Amino acid sequence: IVANAGPDVAICSGESTQLNGTGGVLYSWSPATGLNYTNIANPIASPNSTTTYTLTVTNAAGNCASTDQVVVTVNPIPTFSTSTASVSCNAGSNGSITITPGSGLLTDYQYSIDDGDTYHSSNTFTGLTAGTYLVKIKVTASGCESVHSFVTVSQPEVVVASEEHTAILCN
Repeated sequence: IVANAGPDVAICSGESTQLNGTGGVLYSWSPATGLNYTNIANPIASPNSTTTYTLTVTNAAGNCASTDQVVVTVNPIPTFSTSTASVSCNAGSNGSITITPGSGLLTDYQYSIDDGDTYHSSNTFTGLTAGTYLVKIKVTASGCESVHSFVTVSQPEVVVASEEHTAILCN
């Protein structure tokens, strides 16, 4: 009997991963925190923080056992704030959005607005027309991303000119 808890794994906060134990007939994982089952070879682990799980495997008779460990590293979801510069003229395209990470260095992150999964190294997007944009930030090393609710770039109200007529009563 040789326990194998599988390779160490990294996940983003709020995600889960399947552990892959081998080497025995009976399986026991500890601690139970974050596991859907503790007595199967391949439980789903959803820990809230980095956790070292110990796998104990035994033979059918229960008289021979072996242990191994696997570390599930939980990486945080990035936090960020946004600031906008509204379009200065009606129907212009000089609006901008700047994304500021909640912590860390700017070089540790990649940024996206309305680009799906296309990320950029710059945290400022310029030349925007008025509208609503989906803003995302991703930690380069871990791949963990955060999606911000839609950010709106506004523009001033359309200026409407009106004229007034005054009738001349005398010549």
